[in-house]
Amino acid sequence: MKLRLITDHEVKALLPHTFTHTVAILKYRCAGDCGVGSGTLIQLGSRFFFATAAHNLVSYKDECLYIGHTKQGTWEQFPIKRRSPQLNEREPEFDVGYIEIPSDYVCNIKEKRFLSLERLRPFVNSWSTRVFLIGFPAELVPKDLARKNLFDLHAMGYLTETIALEEVKHDTVVSRDISIAYDDVGVLVDRQPSFKMPGPYGISGGGLWALPITPKGDLWNPEDTMLIGIDRSWLESTRTVLCTQVQHWLRLVARDYSDLNQYIDDYLDSFT
Repeated sequence: MKLRLITDHEVKALLPHTFTHTVAILKYRCAGDCGVGSGTLIQLGSRFFFATAAHNLVSYKDECLYIGHTKQGTWEQFPIKRRSPQLNEREPEFDVGYIEIPSDYVCNIKEKRFLSLERLRPFVNSWSTRVFLIGFPAELVPKDLARKNLFDLHAMGYLTETIALEEVKHDTVVSRDISIAYDDVGVLVDRQPSFKMPGPYGISGGGLWALPITPKGDLWNPEDTMLIGIDRSWLESTRTVLCTQVQHWLRLVARDYSDLNQYIDDYLDSFT
């Protein structure tokens, strides 16, 4: 089987699966000024979270945050039970944040599913097979509609590879970062023509997923993919995206929730 055909099958399997775990986060400073970020849905114990990048939250009041969570682009304000960082709180060292939503609100997000802890793979700074980045590039949100508070949201999934951190011309940390290639030209699955890639602004907070490592010729299921990182920044000069390893998000939650502390610590200890 040709590599192109294998890649097409991978994307066709990954995009709908990861989309069910991904939301757009719409961020208002004032009327007509709306930014876009991304988030991943995660359940820990009886609690439900949107995992995202901290910089998506630091400048915004609760009532200025909306989510887009359906294929039709439905967006709505939602109840926030707890969040980190708070409005105008200093951005944390690892640029990870969360929004906890009430459990009785989860039924309103009918097209979405929350990841279990076992689908998170901590302590990964490189991956031997391909990885998949998903989120909502700001360039794919028509600005004329956004100014009228109407949104046509398009998630984008991008199949790529990790880059060895020592090859990245930036201050990277082995215990914090995952670096991935983000080319300026991509290929649309099915139609196959190349196109100019949108800048990854707006994908911040979106998930980086690792494809399973399987022997050649073996099949894999999208359920075998693991969330390994959270998108946080873009190095335009080298076409490189930096993601934060997922253990830092878990440690943030463990710090803030005494009922989840041991549960998360035991999970992280199982990898060390």
